[in-house]
Amino acid sequence: MVAYASAHYIEVIPEIDMPGHMSAAIRAYPELSCVDSAGWGTEFSFPICPCKGDVMDFSYKVWDEIADLFPSKVVHLGCDEVEKGTWESSPVCQAFMQQHGLTNLNEIQNFFVKKLQEHLQAKGKTVIAWDDVIEGEIDSKLTMMYWRDWVKDSPDRCAANGNPIIITDWSCFYLSGSRTDENLKKLFDYDPENLYAASVVNKILGLQSCIWTEEIPSEAVFEKHAFPGMQILAEISWSPDRDWNSFQVRMIPHFQYLNFYQTNYYKPAWAN
Repeated sequence: MVAYASAHYIEVIPEIDMPGHMSAAIRAYPELSCVDSAGWGTEFSFPICPCKGDVMDFSYKVWDEIADLFPSKVVHLGCDEVEKGTWESSPVCQAFMQQHGLTNLNEIQNFFVKKLQEHLQAKGKTVIAWDDVIEGEIDSKLTMMYWRDWVKDSPDRCAANGNPIIITDWSCFYLSGSRTDENLKKLFDYDPENLYAASVVNKILGLQSCIWTEEIPSEAVFEKHAFPGMQILAEISWSPDRDWNSFQVRMIPHFQYLNFYQTNYYKPAWAN
C-alpha cells in the first residue's frame, strides 16, 4: 500500500489513536486498561492505562513497529476523546499522579503524549495529535490538529504555545456527514484568514478533511462522501484565488473523469 501510494505521489501518514479509541487492543489484552477489561464510560470507550509501566512499554513497541513500516517522517498519535473515568478511580493512577506531581487527569494524558513524542522524535518523526491535548501542558514541537470547533479558543491557545496547526474543523471538513449542496459551498467558503487571528493563521500548516467509515457500508457510498468534496478541499488549499463560478466551470472535466471511471460521486445541482 505504501509503495503504491508513493508511486502515485501520495504520502501515507499512520495514525494509531492512543490512549483512547483502543477497545480492540484492550479486548485482546485486557490488562491494558485500568480495570482489566474493555468497556464504555460516559461518552467514550475505556482508554488504555498510561499509569502502568507495561502499558507504556506496549505503546512504545506498537510505535516501533509502525515507525519501521511507514517511511513517512510524520505520525499521528490521536489523543482525542479520552474517557478518563477509569483513571480517576484507579489506585494505580492515583499513585502515579502523586509520584510525578500531577494535579489532574489531563496531565496523565499529556505525560503519555510527551513520552511517546520524545520516543518518536528520537526516530526522526514529526508527531501530530488532536487538539484535545491543548487542555494540558504540551511541547511546542507537537503539531496540533484542530477539530473541536465548539472550543473556540483552542486555535489561539495552540498558536500561543507555538504549535503548528492543521485545520480540520468538525462542522465543515468532516465529509462523512450529510452530503448537500449547502455543505459543499460551506467548505468552499472556509477561509482561515477571515476566521482566526493573524497569530493563528501564521501557524497553520494546511487543511484536512476526514471521512470516518463506521456507518459507511461500501466503497460506492464512500465515494459519494469523498467527491466532489476532495476537489473543493484541493481548491481551497492550493489555489491562490477563490471564485465559485470559475470553480464550477473547471469542475466540468473532473465530473467527466469521475463518470468515465464510474465513480459514485455526489452530484450537486450546479453539476447539471
